[in-house]
Formats: sequence, structure tokens, C-alpha cells
Amino acid sequence: MKIELIPASIKEKPVIKNLARFYVYELSRYDANQSRSKIPEDGLYEAYDKYFSFDSYWDKLGYHPFIIRVQDELAGFVLVNKNVSESDVDWHIAEFFIIAKFQGQGIGRQIAIKIFNQFSGTWEVMQMLLNKPAITFWKTVISDYTRGQYLEFRKTISEPEVHDMIVLKFQTGIKSQQ
Repeated sequence: MKIELIPASIKEKPVIKNLARFYVYELSRYDANQSRSKIPEDGLYEAYDKYFSFDSYWDKLGYHPFIIRVQDELAGFVLVNKNVSESDVDWHIAEFFIIAKFQGQGIGRQIAIKIFNQFSGTWEVMQMLLNKPAITFWKTVISDYTRGQYLEFRKTISEPEVHDMIVLKFQTGIKSQQ
């Protein structure tokens, strides 16, 4: 199976924003603060514009948007940045989304490994407390990738509003300044 992780050009920004509506929809079942995932009156979830700026992924150093393709079909997106919660962390997976029809096939695992191999340094990957599938996925992938050499803790995050997250912190390769 052909699985690609492709840097997203500015032309693909609308594609990621459109996919993000599905992502927000999926996350709504795990949102402890139900006001964040309330369905808008027009029936269209906002593509997280309310909570973060997609623009930064095309105009800030250290922000990297990616499109995922499986057999040349659009399959999801990944947003990686340096907007980290601790000073000793280099990289943060801000958003990671695989469309439902491609979930459970090992695609997310392969994409995560490609990302970790591409950006060396200290990583943090966070999950919402109620998102048990994501917690299981990331613990499995990171534990396998690091041979169990990672930290796990709970952290209160203040943006976009105060909420607790599960944080997995680990090292990949040699630190990079990309």
C-alpha cells in the first residue's frame, strides 16, 4: 500500500481546513467541554479557526503542515510545530487526523514514524483525557518507537481554554533546528 506524507503547499490550506471539519466532528465525542464542540447553527463545524490559526503553518518558522495520501487518495493531515508547552521540547504534534475509512490499518502508525524520523529532538504528543482511542494509539506507537523510553504525565493546558491533557514526551535522533 502506497502511503505518503507530503508537505502541504499554501494551495492545500483549504484542503486541510475542509478535512479539519471532519476532525473536529470526530473529536466532539471526546470533548469534556461540550461548549467547544457545539454544532453551529449552519451545521458546519468550524475548522478550528476559533482555537488556532491555520495561517501560521504557512508563515511561521518551525510550523509544518502535511497532507496524507493513501494510494493517491486524500487520507488526512498532520500539523507539526514548535509551539511547545515546555522549554526543553522541540516538536509538538498539534493535530493528527486519518479519515475513518483509513483508520485501523496501520497508516497512522507509519505516518507518525515518518514524522518522528523527519524531525529530530524532544517531542510532546498530547491527547484529550476522554479520547481513549488516541491515548492507546499514541502510547503504543511511541512505546514501540522509543522501546519504552518516554515519559507520560497529565498537564493542564491554558489554550484555547483551561483543560487537562495526557502528555507523552520522548526523544528522536539528534536535536534539529528545522
